[in-house]
Amino acid sequence: MKNLFKQAIEKFGSIKAVKAAIGALKKRLGIGSRRHGYNGEKAFSEKWGIFFNTMGGKLEGLKALSTSCLNNALCAAHRLVDGSICQKCFSVNTQGMYKGLKDRLIKNGEVLKSTLIPVEEWPELNERFFRIESFGDVENEIQARNYIHFILKNPNTMFGWWTKNPVILDNALKMEGFKDGNKPNNCIFLVSSLMENHVAGIDNIKHVFPWVDKEFAVLSPEFVLLNPEYENRINCGARQCMACKCCYTHNNITTVYELEK
Repeated sequence: MKNLFKQAIEKFGSIKAVKAAIGALKKRLGIGSRRHGYNGEKAFSEKWGIFFNTMGGKLEGLKALSTSCLNNALCAAHRLVDGSICQKCFSVNTQGMYKGLKDRLIKNGEVLKSTLIPVEEWPELNERFFRIESFGDVENEIQARNYIHFILKNPNTMFGWWTKNPVILDNALKMEGFKDGNKPNNCIFLVSSLMENHVAGIDNIKHVFPWVDKEFAVLSPEFVLLNPEYENRINCGARQCMACKCCYTHNNITTVYELEK
């Protein structure tokens, strides 16, 4: 090693020049830089203006990539539907309290819905689990394809992706070459019921969208009191997501019931 270092000094002229050359080499390779692991998010964010957020509450321990429901025309339309869970949207209230979060989520949407980012541009993660969309939903195929690219870049991370717009995901998967119900195996796709206290049935959903893994439904306390047979079906709520992992792993649970917060 000493001989190699001496040879490097002879080549570059000084110890300082060698160290500078080594630093430049590591930078080109991404070693020890923000390009590696989840820290690659910083360089990615600086280039593309996209923000990753760390979740709290029952989602504590999860990182997420999301957009705002406030500049999403489909979310706005869903909030006008009587009886929809979107009329009680927690995301609207949360963003109303945290302007910085709202601004970053809106910016995410502006970029993700308009610019298709190549797979190789996305950062690599050190996370075992990651959430797609915690404050909004997909609005077009460009956005959905960006998420697919992110998932493909990180085959060792398990993603959970919720949507009320499966048609968009279906189109995006086909655009990315996934046909006949195929999908990235490192993502659990959940279709959220638009209507509160309504379950479409996973078989009915998979008949149209065979790539769907689970249905996610929200039940009101009043509904459960009047229909007590649903009480034992509630399998989401009073637990931490990272202790449960139902929505982030392949298992035999095909319908996730949450009691309305």
